[in-house]
Amino acid sequence: ERPINFHIDLLKESGVEVINHEDLYYLKVDEFKDFEYTFKKKSLGATINGILLGLKTKRKVTLKNCSKEIEVLDLINFLEQCGLEILITEDSISFNGKTQLNPIEYEIMPDRIEAETFALIGLGLGRIGIFDFIKEHHHAFLDFLDKNKIVYTLEDDFLLVNKSLIEDSNLIELDSYPSLSTDIGPILLAYLLLGRKMFIIKDKVYPSRLSKLKHFSKCFKCVDNTILVNTKNIKEDNYIFYGSNLRDTMAYLYYSLTHDGNYYIYGEEYLVRGYEEIINKLISLGCYVEEEDED
Repeated sequence: ERPINFHIDLLKESGVEVINHEDLYYLKVDEFKDFEYTFKKKSLGATINGILLGLKTKRKVTLKNCSKEIEVLDLINFLEQCGLEILITEDSISFNGKTQLNPIEYEIMPDRIEAETFALIGLGLGRIGIFDFIKEHHHAFLDFLDKNKIVYTLEDDFLLVNKSLIEDSNLIELDSYPSLSTDIGPILLAYLLLGRKMFIIKDKVYPSRLSKLKHFSKCFKCVDNTILVNTKNIKEDNYIFYGSNLRDTMAYLYYSLTHDGNYYIYGEEYLVRGYEEIINKLISLGCYVEEEDED
């Protein structure tokens, strides 16, 4: 249900014929061509796909109004070390996909959404230390903690947090980097439910994302791109959750970890796609989590 129009438009611009029939996409290309594409809205995933598509087509590519989030810059840094010459301006990325790339060894940056997820788990459950928590990647998240008077320790890319709840209601905005990421929104909402306060969450990137959390629907009201969260309305007699995507499933798991009772969460296939070894990591923290076959 999440729009993929930017990705489809990129394919069409590169010379691909795209046919949509009954929720399936058929792709056909006789010959790729040089292409220039201007994003109507900055998109991290579509920018990365645009770069990869350009490498596949081996043609000249220009992407305008593209995302400059740190994951995009990390990919560009990798490709530059492989030998690709990329011209980066304030508003665009351009390169020639014909360039021969050289094999290298490269260390990918830490996953910032995973790091912030575990920080929120610590705030909800108790003392947790997180390695590779790079301060420069998390300014907005740290500002959120400071604004809400949450005590933490950050030294040499090691973050230490203790159980702590937010005491005051406030406005939270989710936007492109360097703002708080829309991807952390569902997990952040699950954390806010512990505090029994009212919040306003404004998601400028993916406004309908939080409305997908059907099991928490009694807690919020959606108005345009803004969600009013009243944590006092949480329904606490629901012990079965059905996750429909990565972040929603993690939000339900977070809720289950921070409340008493036995909970069943469907959607493990989404969870393990975005959180490597998540079950083992939670068990190592003393959480009781067990995988079961759906049968």
